[in-house]
Amino acid sequence: MDTNRLALIFVICVNILLGAFVYLRDRKNAVNVSFGILTLTIAAWTFGVFEIVSIWRDSNPIHWVRITYALGTFM
Repeated sequence: MDTNRLALIFVICVNILLGAFVYLRDRKNAVNVSFGILTLTIAAWTFGVFEIVSIWRDSNPIHWVRITYALGTFM
């Protein structure tokens, strides 16, 4: 596994942990809920980029490109 994919995995984990930490601090605060949703969307988008980078040479990643584009729209 190359450095780029390891960095993407690290970013995914950090975003999930940060979103969970902020959300669990005050679950009823709308700002915390919104931030948690945003960080989960960023983590999902980063996972889509990870999948595109991982399968780029082996097959056609058009489905992951579409999913990643849609997640970028939600951000």
